Amino acid sequence: MWKYNAKEESSGYTWFHYSGTGFRLDYAFVSSKLAETLEDVSVYSDSQIRESKISDHSPLVVI
Repeated sequence: MWKYNAKEESSGYTWFHYSGTGFRLDYAFVSSKLAETLEDVSVYSDSQIRESKISDHSPLVVI
């Protein structure tokens, strides 16, 4: 989904180590027919959530 929506390769990380290293670990898989109706794919990134150690993942939003 992320590559289909032509996002930057260096952005869209959904998991961060507390040292700041990011990876894209959370995925959404859809059929090619559904991908044609894709409006947006984004990552809700809130550094305060990671800094307070509530979670090291960021939600992937598919619209």
